[in-house]
This record gives sequence, structure tokens and C-alpha cells, in this order.
Amino acid sequence: MTSPRVYVADLAAYNAGHLVGEWVEATDSDALEAAIQKASHDGQHDWAIHDHEGFAGVDIGENMDADSLVELATFLEEHGEEAAAYIAHVGIEHWSSSGFDDAYRGTYGSGADWAEGFLSDTGALEGLGSELRGYFDFEKYARDCELSGDVAFCDLPSGNVAVFDNR
Repeated sequence: MTSPRVYVADLAAYNAGHLVGEWVEATDSDALEAAIQKASHDGQHDWAIHDHEGFAGVDIGENMDADSLVELATFLEEHGEEAAAYIAHVGIEHWSSSGFDDAYRGTYGSGADWAEGFLSDTGALEGLGSELRGYFDFEKYARDCELSGDVAFCDLPSGNVAVFDNR
């Protein structure tokens, strides 16, 4: 994943027909603040984010405040595609690092893989002998868990699924 960066633009220059701004690492609060100060003409709020990259598909808009931007960029850089899937699941306005930590149940090859692991870990399959275990439909169980709202399966660009607890 590309490190999150934003293009901080000078709105006064933009409105006058000139493109003035700079790309800056979104996880570097000092560099971001310096770019904002340069674009905002003596502290006026005359800047905007005109482009971004490395946010794994998360749309940040052009008016996100600097502290929130750094927090989001750092979160995405630390947790990668799973973080982007979580934000897509709960919404950009509702995400939090602690919410991710509470809800994230892992990344699996499929919902069925999660179901098999979950049922094994909880001991729910202990009553089934190995000869009967092959008849259990893990895919259907995973689908039922998702339909009931207990978990969410979010497809990842890697082809895996991130699993989040909705309870």
C-alpha cells in the first residue's frame, strides 16, 4: 500500500486560476501543518485537499481537518486493507481505532474459513466426530451469521475477507 499523501492546495490561488500547492505525507503532522500554513495565507482557512493517494479507496473529501487526517492516515498505514474495509463498513464519520480493535476478528480466505475456525475455537464442533464434520456446511453457517447481523464479511482487494463483529 502506498503511504497516504495529500495535495494541499492554496484556494485563493486556485480561485484566481493558478494551481499552487504541494504533496505532503498525511501521517507527518508537522509537514502537513507547514503545507497548510503555506497555503492558507496568514492563518486564514484558504486551503483544501485537492487530491489524495494511499488511502485504500477511502474518500477523505477536501475539507477534513488536519488532526483527523493524520489520525486516519496513520490508522490506514498501520492496518492496511482491513482498516479501509472497516471504514467502508461503518462509514467515514463513525470509524475509530478502538472500534476497529473491538470489532476486527481477523482476515480469512472466505467466510466459510472463518466459520470453521470460529466453531472449532469455541468448541461447538466437539460433539461431531471427524466422520460427520465433513457434512457440516460452514458456508451456510457463515451466511446465516452475516444475515443475522452478528458479523460482517468485507471483501478485500487481496481476495480475502475481513471479518468484523457487529455486536
